[in-house]
Amino acid sequence: MYEGRTAKGAASIEVFGLNRPDLLDGRTRAFKTACVFMEGWHQRYLDGDPSTESAVRALLDSPFVDVVYSLTRLDADIAETVLEQRTLPALAAWRSVYGGALGV
Repeated sequence: MYEGRTAKGAASIEVFGLNRPDLLDGRTRAFKTACVFMEGWHQRYLDGDPSTESAVRALLDSPFVDVVYSLTRLDADIAETVLEQRTLPALAAWRSVYGGALGV
């Protein structure tokens, strides 16, 4: 759920209806899907699978790329709170390989 940091931000959220149930649901689904994408990349990475690079490209070309970018910027304490245990090692590996960046 979005919260305005300023009066203008709060008004924008209200005017554009950014906390509508359908948008909240969509953001939740995008978050879960991005985690699954990252977990899949991680398993390929661990397996030394030659398709790892194509998995990264698929992730970068997906509609969830902004969510993945947000995941890479999460503070460690917040990540431990909001991510499932199987996603945490995938995020750590992504950060070690790509330094938090989305580009390869």
